[in-house]
Amino acid sequence: MHEGSPPGSNKSLRRFFVSPEAISGDAFTVSGSDAKHIATVLRMNAGDRLLLLTGDGRECVGVIAQASRTEVTGTIISTAPAAAEPAVEIELIQCLPKGDKMDLVVQKCVEIGVSRIVPAISQRSVARLREDQAQRKTARWRRIAEEASKQCGRSAIPEVADLTTLAEAVSGAAGGGLKLIPFELESERSLKSVLRETASKKVVLCIGPEGGFAKEEVDLAVSRGFIPITLGRRILRTETAGLVVAACILYHMDELG
Repeated sequence: MHEGSPPGSNKSLRRFFVSPEAISGDAFTVSGSDAKHIATVLRMNAGDRLLLLTGDGRECVGVIAQASRTEVTGTIISTAPAAAEPAVEIELIQCLPKGDKMDLVVQKCVEIGVSRIVPAISQRSVARLREDQAQRKTARWRRIAEEASKQCGRSAIPEVADLTTLAEAVSGAAGGGLKLIPFELESERSLKSVLRETASKKVVLCIGPEGGFAKEEVDLAVSRGFIPITLGRRILRTETAGLVVAACILYHMDELG
């Protein structure tokens, strides 16, 4: 469970991310280090209210009945649909950039409303990670996603998937939605024109590395339902492209601005 920042109608309440299992009926129980944080760091006591975010679409207002450094229990007095998540679900397949640039990608894309991030290795990816490095990096990206969710007041922590290959990410992308792959050799279809033709509330976006996509990678993506698009006359850096396109999609869907 993790404290977050408070927007919306319950902004006077402390916000916490909890697992759905922490709430049973009209009761909640928090134990371990999280209970210690509530009771000894925040010094919350019986009668204090808090907002519990389960990550499965619920916001629950709870009243603490008992608080100790080992366990905090209480009663749920109201439950409502989570208000801070966009209606459009964006999955970002991001080919791994050099250095720590993926940290920025995760942080900013979570802030604007991306729902899922899939780090991927492509043919032209400069960054290459051993298995132990990939595990450490993925754990770091998940912490960044969690912290960004708290800071911007989201109702759920977006998933950061395990590092995979681009081929696996593209082939495993969920069906039924709009799939886009910006490609520098595409000159006809723009992001704007494609968005005008769809009302899909699920979008998968695939962003290449510093060296761009190999032609066969784009061909594979197209065979899996992705639409190549142009982003205009200027070339965006890999750590910028996903954020810009996701923001444009959210704006078009009335989720920004």
